[in-house]
Amino acid sequence: MERQLLRFLNDQRFRWVSSLILLLGFFIGSLQDVNYEFSIAVLEGMFPAFLYACIFLIPVYRRRKLYKLIYNRALRICGSKRKVFLYILLGLHGKLLGINIAHKNKFKWAVIIFAYIIFVGWSIQSEMPFVLKLLVILIATYRFVVAINS
Repeated sequence: MERQLLRFLNDQRFRWVSSLILLLGFFIGSLQDVNYEFSIAVLEGMFPAFLYACIFLIPVYRRRKLYKLIYNRALRICGSKRKVFLYILLGLHGKLLGINIAHKNKFKWAVIIFAYIIFVGWSIQSEMPFVLKLLVILIATYRFVVAINS
Protein backbone atom coordinates (compact mmCIF):
# COMPACT_ATOMS: atom_id res chain seq x y z
CA MET A 1 0.00 0.00 0.00
CA GLU A 2 2.87 2.37 0.82
CA ARG A 3 4.47 1.86 -2.60
CA GLN A 4 1.16 2.58 -4.35
CA LEU A 5 0.76 5.77 -2.34
CA LEU A 6 4.30 6.87 -3.20
CA ARG A 7 3.74 6.07 -6.88
CA PHE A 8 0.46 8.00 -6.83
CA LEU A 9 2.04 11.08 -5.24
CA ASN A 10 5.03 10.98 -7.61
CA ASP A 11 2.67 10.76 -10.58
CA GLN A 12 0.68 13.76 -9.41
CA ARG A 13 3.83 15.79 -8.73
CA PHE A 14 5.05 14.90 -12.22
CA ARG A 15 1.78 16.18 -13.68
CA TRP A 16 2.08 19.54 -11.90
CA VAL A 17 5.77 20.04 -12.57
CA SER A 18 5.61 19.01 -16.24
CA SER A 19 2.63 21.29 -16.85
CA LEU A 20 4.39 24.24 -15.23
CA ILE A 21 7.63 23.61 -17.13
CA LEU A 22 5.74 23.33 -20.42
CA LEU A 23 3.82 26.55 -19.71
CA LEU A 24 7.05 28.34 -18.83
CA GLY A 25 8.79 27.04 -21.96
CA PHE A 26 5.94 28.10 -24.23
CA PHE A 27 5.85 31.51 -22.47
CA ILE A 28 9.57 32.06 -23.11
CA GLY A 29 9.23 30.90 -26.72
CA SER A 30 6.27 33.19 -27.31
CA LEU A 31 8.14 36.13 -25.80
CA GLN A 32 11.06 35.50 -28.13
CA ASP A 33 8.74 35.42 -31.13
CA VAL A 34 7.40 38.91 -30.35
CA ASN A 35 10.80 40.39 -29.38
CA TYR A 36 10.19 40.33 -25.64
CA GLU A 37 7.09 42.56 -25.69
CA PHE A 38 4.16 41.17 -23.73
CA SER A 39 0.97 41.12 -25.80
CA ILE A 40 -1.99 38.93 -26.72
CA ALA A 41 0.28 37.10 -29.18
CA VAL A 42 2.17 35.67 -26.21
CA LEU A 43 -1.02 34.14 -24.84
CA GLU A 44 -1.90 32.80 -28.30
CA GLY A 45 1.49 31.11 -28.46
CA MET A 46 0.86 29.52 -25.07
CA PHE A 47 -2.50 28.03 -26.05
CA PRO A 48 -1.15 24.50 -26.77
CA ALA A 49 0.48 24.44 -23.33
CA PHE A 50 -2.77 25.60 -21.69
CA LEU A 51 -4.64 22.84 -23.50
CA TYR A 52 -2.06 20.24 -22.45
CA ALA A 53 -2.17 21.41 -18.82
CA CYS A 54 -5.97 21.33 -18.69
CA ILE A 55 -6.13 17.79 -20.04
CA PHE A 56 -3.14 16.52 -18.07
CA LEU A 57 -4.37 17.93 -14.74
CA ILE A 58 -7.91 16.45 -14.89
CA PRO A 59 -6.93 13.43 -12.70
CA VAL A 60 -5.46 15.82 -10.14
CA TYR A 61 -8.76 17.69 -9.92
CA ARG A 62 -10.78 14.48 -9.69
CA ARG A 63 -8.76 13.23 -6.70
CA ARG A 64 -8.74 16.46 -4.71
CA LYS A 65 -10.41 14.88 -1.64
CA LEU A 66 -7.67 12.25 -1.46
CA TYR A 67 -5.10 15.04 -1.67
CA LYS A 68 -6.76 16.84 1.20
CA LEU A 69 -6.57 13.70 3.36
CA ILE A 70 -2.90 13.15 2.49
CA TYR A 71 -2.12 16.84 3.06
CA ASN A 72 -3.80 16.84 6.48
CA ARG A 73 -1.90 13.68 7.49
CA ALA A 74 1.39 15.21 6.31
CA LEU A 75 0.61 18.44 8.14
CA ARG A 76 0.04 16.47 11.35
CA ILE A 77 3.36 14.65 10.90
CA CYS A 78 5.50 17.66 9.85
CA GLY A 79 3.72 20.46 11.67
CA SER A 80 4.63 23.19 9.15
CA LYS A 81 2.93 24.16 5.89
CA ARG A 82 6.25 25.30 4.40
CA LYS A 83 7.88 21.98 5.18
CA VAL A 84 4.96 20.07 3.63
CA PHE A 85 5.10 22.23 0.48
CA LEU A 86 8.86 21.78 0.16
CA TYR A 87 8.63 18.01 0.65
CA ILE A 88 5.89 17.76 -1.98
CA LEU A 89 7.81 19.97 -4.44
CA LEU A 90 11.02 17.97 -4.06
CA GLY A 91 9.24 14.63 -4.17
CA LEU A 92 10.14 13.58 -0.65
CA HIS A 93 6.86 11.75 -0.19
CA GLY A 94 8.47 9.00 1.86
CA LYS A 95 9.76 11.50 4.41
CA LEU A 96 6.49 13.36 4.25
CA LEU A 97 4.39 10.34 5.22
CA GLY A 98 6.98 8.54 7.36
CA ILE A 99 7.74 5.74 4.87
CA ASN A 100 11.31 4.36 4.81
CA ILE A 101 13.04 4.37 1.42
CA ALA A 102 16.10 2.27 0.53
CA HIS A 103 19.36 4.20 0.20
CA LYS A 104 21.32 4.44 -3.07
CA ASN A 105 24.68 2.79 -3.53
CA LYS A 106 27.85 4.71 -4.44
CA PHE A 107 27.60 3.92 -8.16
CA LYS A 108 24.14 5.52 -8.40
CA TRP A 109 25.40 8.58 -6.54
CA ALA A 110 28.33 8.89 -8.93
CA VAL A 111 26.09 8.59 -12.00
CA ILE A 112 23.65 11.21 -10.68
CA ILE A 113 26.39 13.72 -9.83
CA PHE A 114 28.32 13.09 -13.06
CA ALA A 115 25.19 13.51 -15.20
CA TYR A 116 24.31 16.76 -13.42
CA ILE A 117 27.79 18.23 -13.94
CA ILE A 118 27.85 17.24 -17.63
CA PHE A 119 24.35 18.59 -18.29
CA VAL A 120 24.92 21.93 -16.55
CA GLY A 121 28.30 22.31 -18.28
CA TRP A 122 26.71 21.60 -21.65
CA SER A 123 23.89 24.07 -21.07
CA ILE A 124 26.34 26.82 -20.08
CA GLN A 125 28.44 26.22 -23.22
CA SER A 126 25.48 26.00 -25.61
CA GLU A 127 24.26 28.75 -27.93
CA MET A 128 20.90 29.26 -26.23
CA PRO A 129 19.45 32.57 -25.07
CA PHE A 130 20.19 33.43 -21.45
CA VAL A 131 16.60 32.91 -20.31
CA LEU A 132 16.51 29.38 -21.75
CA LYS A 133 19.90 28.58 -20.21
CA LEU A 134 18.58 29.70 -16.86
CA LEU A 135 15.44 27.59 -17.27
CA VAL A 136 17.45 24.50 -18.27
CA ILE A 137 19.84 24.91 -15.34
CA LEU A 138 16.94 25.37 -12.91
CA ILE A 139 15.25 22.22 -14.23
CA ALA A 140 18.51 20.27 -14.03
CA THR A 141 19.09 21.45 -10.46
CA TYR A 142 15.54 20.52 -9.52
CA ARG A 143 15.97 17.03 -11.02
CA PHE A 144 19.33 16.67 -9.24
CA VAL A 145 17.85 17.53 -5.84
CA VAL A 146 14.89 15.20 -6.42
CA ALA A 147 17.20 12.35 -7.53
CA ILE A 148 19.37 12.75 -4.45
CA ASN A 149 16.47 12.88 -2.02
CA SER A 150 14.28 10.12 -3.45
